[in-house]
Amino acid sequence: MDVIGVNNVTIQNCNITDNSGQGINVTSSSNFLAQYNTIKNYNIYNGIYISGGSNNNCYYNVISNTSQVKIAAGILYYASSGTVGMNDIDYFKAGIEGYWGASPSAYINPWPSIKNNRVTNCTYGLWVYHLSYCNFGVSTSYPSWGLNSIYGNSYDALVGMGGDGTASGLYAERDWWGTPNPSRFSFYVYSGCYGYFTYPLATDPWYGYPIPSNKRMPADVEVAPSIAQNNSHSTPMSSIQTPVAIQSDSLLIGVSLRDQNKHKEAKDFFTSYLNIHPDNQAAYVYLYSCADSETTPAIVQYFKNLPKQAAIDHKLLLAHLYLMQGEVNSAKQVNNAIIAANPNTPLAVRAKLNNISIDLYFEHDANSASAILDQVEAQASLSTPMEISTAEAALKFYVDPKTGKMPNVKAGQSGRSTDSAQAVNSGLLQNYPNPFNPTTTISYRITQPGKVSLKIFDVLGREVATLVNSEQGQGGYTQKFDASHLSSGIYFYQLNAPGINETRKMLIMK
Repeated sequence: MDVIGVNNVTIQNCNITDNSGQGINVTSSSNFLAQYNTIKNYNIYNGIYISGGSNNNCYYNVISNTSQVKIAAGILYYASSGTVGMNDIDYFKAGIEGYWGASPSAYINPWPSIKNNRVTNCTYGLWVYHLSYCNFGVSTSYPSWGLNSIYGNSYDALVGMGGDGTASGLYAERDWWGTPNPSRFSFYVYSGCYGYFTYPLATDPWYGYPIPSNKRMPADVEVAPSIAQNNSHSTPMSSIQTPVAIQSDSLLIGVSLRDQNKHKEAKDFFTSYLNIHPDNQAAYVYLYSCADSETTPAIVQYFKNLPKQAAIDHKLLLAHLYLMQGEVNSAKQVNNAIIAANPNTPLAVRAKLNNISIDLYFEHDANSASAILDQVEAQASLSTPMEISTAEAALKFYVDPKTGKMPNVKAGQSGRSTDSAQAVNSGLLQNYPNPFNPTTTISYRITQPGKVSLKIFDVLGREVATLVNSEQGQGGYTQKFDASHLSSGIYFYQLNAPGINETRKMLIMK
């Protein structure tokens, strides 16, 4: 289900299953509500994806992933805000994620007997990174009363990302972490970021409620290499409860106003705050999240003239503000200026990913979006697998409103198919899974016996592996490819056989 550039939409009481795209995709929209939905993903994409906009809320949804591939989020906020409450999320890469200027709150009314969100069996229960500031439990009565159950994940909370270098923050107080013993909590907070995990609950608010997945999976043991090097899988709470970069609790007053939809009052609060504290990066994100029909023009003017203390990355938020106003050309100009001024950086790649959404959803140019995605995939190390897979999903499942059809935009050649069963009479199939780490399967079928070779090449055309170099008879074949010895990036695999000379692209992400 797609909600693109439309405000005040509610999706409720839906059963979204056998889903191979985003369960619900919300782009450049505000005042959206998803509630009482059941979403079971059978592919690698997100349950609910919210990009841009403010006051986008998710309540009482059951979201589970039944794929063996974990590269997506149950609920993902990108450069957006809203409140999440009473959702039940199971078996994703990230249960609830906020990145690149996101600031969702796990908000419920202050009734201590009510349970809030539950996140289990994920790689990261809560994941916050790149100038995002999320509130999933505050010991005061400001925006959130906690009561979340977050346990059984490889990391119950991760704040920041290796090599990212930008600040982020998470309040997650008064939550249940699977045990009342703080020394056994599984948190990690990167340098320059902050995380509050004080006042943990002694009992589980979700006790007695079965976990929702209809297909149980083995526990995920994936640990990001940058984290594993620190040898700190279970970080004692005492070592991280005091932030590295202190955020004044007074900011939560403004967050409370915002979460009560008092956007003008919140906007005035954060503007005044930044006049005194122009180096507080969280305040810029919170100010951006106050945008609505009344406040957006003033916030646009503010972001057009950011103080020099503001992180350069906040310029991306101006593009989203323009889209909220329907100014597509202005949004694209902002992205293109960022790309030109910051070549070969994660910021430039993020701006390119933004342009993919504009090309698809606002300019309906799938070919341009495909060309940009090729550029992004060629610089895979500058983004995350989840960011790339989300862009791939947007392109793969885009429907042209003029024709009502999915355009053919080199889906086979670009390596964007994730289907394991592909009908073909002869030739080379797309590898599966793709992207992958570290192994994948390559299938092909030949109709004439003869000499067959299947080789792997890097982007410079250098041969890095030979999988097949022998005589083979007519029929279908599969080959496992282990890329443990190769670095992340784009590679090509080439099949040469009687009457066949085909090459396809694949993506290694470590």
